[in-house]
Amino acid sequence: GGAASQPYWVRLVRSGSTFSSYKSSNGSSWTLVGTAALPRMPENALIGLTVTSNTNLALSTAVFDNVTILKSLDGTGLKGEYFDLSNLTVLRFTQTDSVIDFDWDDGSPSPSLGTNDYAIRWTGQVKPAFTETYTFHAVTEGGVRLWVNGQPLIDDWDDTVPKERSGTITLTAGQKYDLKLEYKETKGTAAIKLQWSSPSQSRQVIPQIRLFPPN
Repeated sequence: GGAASQPYWVRLVRSGSTFSSYKSSNGSSWTLVGTAALPRMPENALIGLTVTSNTNLALSTAVFDNVTILKSLDGTGLKGEYFDLSNLTVLRFTQTDSVIDFDWDDGSPSPSLGTNDYAIRWTGQVKPAFTETYTFHAVTEGGVRLWVNGQPLIDDWDDTVPKERSGTITLTAGQKYDLKLEYKETKGTAAIKLQWSSPSQSRQVIPQIRLFPPN
Protein backbone atom coordinates (compact mmCIF):
# COMPACT_ATOMS: atom_id res chain seq x y z
CA GLY A 1 0.00 0.00 0.00
CA GLY A 2 3.04 2.35 0.04
CA ALA A 3 4.49 4.51 2.78
CA ALA A 4 2.20 5.94 5.46
CA SER A 5 2.62 8.32 8.38
CA GLN A 6 2.37 6.84 11.86
CA PRO A 7 0.21 5.84 13.60
CA TYR A 8 -1.71 3.90 10.95
CA TRP A 9 -4.47 1.29 10.99
CA VAL A 10 -4.61 -1.90 8.95
CA ARG A 11 -7.33 -4.53 8.59
CA LEU A 12 -7.49 -8.01 7.06
CA VAL A 13 -10.92 -9.50 6.31
CA ARG A 14 -11.48 -13.14 5.41
CA SER A 15 -14.59 -14.29 3.55
CA GLY A 16 -14.29 -17.99 2.74
CA SER A 17 -11.05 -18.31 0.78
CA THR A 18 -10.88 -14.62 -0.18
CA PHE A 19 -8.77 -12.18 1.84
CA SER A 20 -9.19 -8.40 1.56
CA SER A 21 -6.74 -5.87 3.02
CA TYR A 22 -7.67 -2.34 4.08
CA LYS A 23 -5.82 0.70 5.37
CA SER A 24 -6.97 3.73 7.35
CA SER A 25 -5.47 6.94 8.69
CA ASN A 26 -8.11 7.33 11.42
CA GLY A 27 -9.38 3.85 12.32
CA SER A 28 -12.94 4.50 11.12
CA SER A 29 -12.79 5.13 7.35
CA TRP A 30 -11.18 2.27 5.42
CA THR A 31 -9.75 2.08 1.90
CA LEU A 32 -9.42 -1.25 0.10
CA VAL A 33 -5.79 -2.06 -0.74
CA GLY A 34 -6.29 -5.37 -2.52
CA THR A 35 -7.78 -8.86 -2.45
CA ALA A 36 -6.34 -12.35 -2.87
CA ALA A 37 -7.90 -15.80 -3.22
CA LEU A 38 -6.27 -18.67 -1.30
CA PRO A 39 -8.42 -21.69 -2.22
CA ARG A 40 -6.39 -24.18 -0.12
CA MET A 41 -6.59 -22.18 3.09
CA PRO A 42 -8.13 -24.38 5.84
CA GLU A 43 -11.22 -23.21 7.68
CA ASN A 44 -9.27 -22.82 10.93
CA ALA A 45 -6.05 -20.82 10.84
CA LEU A 46 -3.65 -19.13 13.25
CA ILE A 47 -3.59 -15.34 13.48
CA GLY A 48 -0.43 -13.32 13.99
CA LEU A 49 1.28 -10.01 13.21
CA THR A 50 4.56 -9.66 11.33
CA VAL A 51 6.88 -6.82 10.41
CA THR A 52 9.69 -6.49 7.89
CA SER A 53 12.20 -3.86 6.86
CA ASN A 54 12.06 -5.08 3.22
CA THR A 55 15.87 -5.16 3.33
CA ASN A 56 17.69 -8.43 4.07
CA LEU A 57 20.52 -6.81 6.04
CA ALA A 58 18.43 -4.32 8.05
CA LEU A 59 16.47 -4.90 11.24
CA SER A 60 13.17 -3.20 11.97
CA THR A 61 10.97 -2.63 14.99
CA ALA A 62 7.23 -2.02 15.10
CA VAL A 63 4.65 -1.55 17.84
CA PHE A 64 1.12 -2.95 17.38
CA ASP A 65 -1.74 -1.85 19.60
CA ASN A 66 -5.56 -1.77 19.51
CA VAL A 67 -5.52 -5.28 18.03
CA THR A 68 -9.05 -6.64 17.60
CA ILE A 69 -10.28 -9.93 16.17
CA LEU A 70 -13.88 -9.85 14.97
CA LYS A 71 -15.91 -13.00 14.45
CA SER A 72 -17.34 -13.73 11.02
CA LEU A 73 -20.79 -12.88 12.38
CA ASP A 74 -19.69 -9.36 13.34
CA GLY A 75 -20.14 -6.43 10.99
CA THR A 76 -17.39 -4.39 9.37
CA GLY A 77 -19.31 -1.20 8.55
CA LEU A 78 -21.19 0.36 5.66
CA LYS A 79 -20.18 1.12 2.09
CA GLY A 80 -19.73 4.88 1.69
CA GLU A 81 -19.96 6.55 -1.72
CA TYR A 82 -18.67 10.13 -1.70
CA PHE A 83 -19.99 12.55 -4.34
CA ASP A 84 -18.62 15.92 -5.40
CA LEU A 85 -22.10 17.42 -5.84
CA SER A 86 -25.01 17.45 -3.40
CA ASN A 87 -27.31 15.81 -5.96
CA LEU A 88 -25.23 12.58 -5.73
CA THR A 89 -24.12 12.57 -9.38
CA VAL A 90 -20.31 12.94 -9.46
CA LEU A 91 -18.78 9.98 -7.59
CA ARG A 92 -15.25 10.70 -6.35
CA PHE A 93 -14.39 7.65 -4.23
CA THR A 94 -15.81 4.71 -2.28
CA GLN A 95 -14.71 3.39 1.10
CA THR A 96 -15.92 1.33 4.07
CA ASP A 97 -16.95 3.38 7.11
CA SER A 98 -17.01 1.48 10.40
CA VAL A 99 -19.60 3.76 12.02
CA ILE A 100 -21.49 6.90 11.03
CA ASP A 101 -20.15 9.43 13.51
CA PHE A 102 -18.43 12.33 11.73
CA ASP A 103 -17.84 16.01 12.46
CA TRP A 104 -16.02 17.77 9.64
CA ASP A 105 -16.81 21.29 10.95
CA ASP A 106 -15.86 23.73 8.14
CA GLY A 107 -13.82 21.10 6.29
CA SER A 108 -14.78 18.09 4.20
CA PRO A 109 -14.38 14.29 4.36
CA SER A 110 -11.49 14.29 1.87
CA PRO A 111 -9.14 16.61 -0.01
CA SER A 112 -10.78 15.31 -3.20
CA LEU A 113 -14.02 17.01 -2.14
CA GLY A 114 -14.72 20.68 -1.64
CA THR A 115 -15.77 22.12 1.70
CA ASN A 116 -19.28 22.69 0.33
CA ASP A 117 -21.71 21.07 -2.10
CA TYR A 118 -20.96 17.38 -1.62
CA ALA A 119 -22.98 14.33 -0.62
CA ILE A 120 -22.52 10.81 0.74
CA ARG A 121 -24.55 7.65 0.30
CA TRP A 122 -24.03 4.80 2.78
CA THR A 123 -25.50 1.39 1.98
CA GLY A 124 -25.43 -2.02 3.61
CA GLN A 125 -27.32 -3.87 6.29
CA VAL A 126 -28.04 -3.46 9.99
CA LYS A 127 -28.61 -6.33 12.45
CA PRO A 128 -30.48 -5.60 15.70
CA ALA A 129 -29.93 -7.46 18.96
CA PHE A 130 -33.55 -7.30 20.14
CA THR A 131 -36.99 -8.00 18.70
CA GLU A 132 -38.79 -4.73 19.29
CA THR A 133 -39.42 -1.25 17.92
CA TYR A 134 -36.24 0.70 17.20
CA THR A 135 -35.90 4.45 16.82
CA PHE A 136 -33.21 5.62 14.41
CA HIS A 137 -31.80 9.08 15.18
CA ALA A 138 -29.92 11.16 12.61
CA VAL A 139 -28.11 14.12 14.20
CA THR A 140 -26.79 16.25 11.37
CA GLU A 141 -25.64 19.56 10.08
CA GLY A 142 -26.98 19.03 6.56
CA GLY A 143 -29.79 17.25 4.77
CA VAL A 144 -30.44 13.57 5.47
CA ARG A 145 -32.57 10.68 4.22
CA LEU A 146 -32.77 7.19 5.75
CA TRP A 147 -34.37 3.94 4.61
CA VAL A 148 -34.43 0.72 6.67
CA ASN A 149 -35.83 -2.46 5.12
CA GLY A 150 -37.01 -0.33 2.21
CA GLN A 151 -39.10 1.91 4.47
CA PRO A 152 -38.39 5.67 4.51
CA LEU A 153 -37.81 6.58 8.15
CA ILE A 154 -36.28 10.04 7.70
CA ASP A 155 -36.72 12.43 4.78
CA ASP A 156 -35.41 15.94 5.39
CA TRP A 157 -33.22 17.10 2.52
CA ASP A 158 -33.20 20.66 3.84
CA ASP A 159 -29.71 21.91 4.64
CA THR A 160 -30.32 25.04 6.71
CA VAL A 161 -29.70 24.56 10.44
CA PRO A 162 -28.32 21.70 12.58
CA LYS A 163 -31.11 19.44 13.76
CA GLU A 164 -32.08 15.93 14.79
CA ARG A 165 -34.50 13.71 12.87
CA SER A 166 -35.85 10.30 13.87
CA GLY A 167 -38.04 7.46 12.69
CA THR A 168 -39.23 4.13 14.10
CA ILE A 169 -39.50 0.59 12.78
CA THR A 170 -40.10 -2.85 14.33
CA LEU A 171 -37.17 -5.24 13.82
CA THR A 172 -36.39 -8.87 14.63
CA ALA A 173 -33.26 -9.82 16.59
CA GLY A 174 -30.44 -11.35 14.54
CA GLN A 175 -32.02 -10.54 11.17
CA LYS A 176 -30.19 -8.29 8.71
CA TYR A 177 -32.13 -5.41 7.20
CA ASP A 178 -31.14 -3.29 4.22
CA LEU A 179 -30.10 0.23 5.19
CA LYS A 180 -29.51 3.27 3.01
CA LEU A 181 -28.46 6.65 4.39
CA GLU A 182 -27.95 9.76 2.27
CA TYR A 183 -26.40 13.02 3.45
CA LYS A 184 -25.70 16.33 1.75
CA GLU A 185 -23.82 19.47 2.72
CA THR A 186 -24.21 22.66 0.71
CA LYS A 187 -22.91 25.37 3.03
CA GLY A 188 -21.54 26.00 6.50
CA THR A 189 -20.37 23.27 8.87
CA ALA A 190 -20.87 19.54 8.30
CA ALA A 191 -21.55 16.66 10.68
CA ILE A 192 -23.60 13.47 10.82
CA LYS A 193 -24.23 10.87 13.51
CA LEU A 194 -26.48 7.82 13.11
CA GLN A 195 -27.81 6.38 16.37
CA TRP A 196 -30.49 3.93 17.46
CA SER A 197 -32.45 3.12 20.60
CA SER A 198 -35.15 0.70 21.72
CA PRO A 199 -36.77 -0.38 24.99
CA SER A 200 -33.81 -2.73 25.60
CA GLN A 201 -31.12 -0.74 23.75
CA SER A 202 -29.90 2.50 25.27
CA ARG A 203 -29.31 5.21 22.72
CA GLN A 204 -25.93 4.87 21.02
CA VAL A 205 -24.13 5.33 17.74
CA ILE A 206 -24.90 2.14 15.80
CA PRO A 207 -21.73 0.09 16.40
CA GLN A 208 -19.55 -1.46 13.74
CA ILE A 209 -20.44 -5.05 14.71
CA ARG A 210 -24.09 -4.30 13.81
CA LEU A 211 -23.34 -2.81 10.38
CA PHE A 212 -22.57 -4.84 7.25
CA PRO A 213 -21.57 -3.77 3.72
CA PRO A 214 -23.89 -4.68 0.83
CA ASN A 215 -23.99 -8.33 -0.22
